[in-house]
Amino acid sequence: MKQPVVNTDTPQLPRFVRLPFAVLPNALKTAPLQRVLNLLFTAHLETGELDVLATRNVLVRVLDADLDFGLTLVAGKLRVQSPSANPDLTIAGTVYTFLQLATRREDSDTLFFRRQLRMSGDTELGLYVKNFLEGVEPESLPLQPALGHMLDYSLRAADLIDGFGGNRSA
Repeated sequence: MKQPVVNTDTPQLPRFVRLPFAVLPNALKTAPLQRVLNLLFTAHLETGELDVLATRNVLVRVLDADLDFGLTLVAGKLRVQSPSANPDLTIAGTVYTFLQLATRREDSDTLFFRRQLRMSGDTELGLYVKNFLEGVEPESLPLQPALGHMLDYSLRAADLIDGFGGNRSA
């Protein structure tokens, strides 16, 4: 599959961090993610806000972590699975980009126009996912404030690493 072009001014994971991601089987990388996503979005799943994913396949590509996974809804739960050959929507970015989005340091439109976040495929589904994520109040999610502190710390660490010699295309 062709790698999406991402703005090279975006900080990248250093090579020594990428190596473990590259050698781990995808199942070991995605199983914890599935548990966390279902926990975080329990209320949204119960109200049916994510039902649109029941017949759709979203491919998420974390480019610098060598992590590609499919996301869909099965029996009212998010399922993280092997990437589909024909996803309805592809969302691609770096760990740093997704951290910026999760911590709300940057909004999705800014990241998109800077070419740090890429979306392709079903435009209507992409807008729904974007609007859903922007509408989620981080304070309302389970595991707050611990999750928020962890994400903020991760983003600060990435900024610090980037400041010490950069790792933009390392």
